[in-house]
Amino acid sequence: METCYFPALCEDCKEIVQVNLLSKRILCPKCKRSQVLPYDDKKLVKKLGKNEIISWNMERQLGRMLRLTDGKYFCPSCGKYGLLFEHGDILWD
Repeated sequence: METCYFPALCEDCKEIVQVNLLSKRILCPKCKRSQVLPYDDKKLVKKLGKNEIISWNMERQLGRMLRLTDGKYFCPSCGKYGLLFEHGDILWD
């Protein structure tokens, strides 16, 4: 496995971006800087939700489960903890 895209906060761009957590250097795809925090980082979570939106078992590769819940996460647009993740209609092979 070489690819595991996951939402992250770019602290330089102040935007949510998708980063490959299995890259040797995790960089923002826009500004190419390394000031990114994956959205499972405790700094970005105000309150975990009761329901799991998505999870990936990455114990072997990253030493942790990647999880997003229906809780409240940091929103870079407003600077508050009101961002919600929801199920979407993404399809992939």
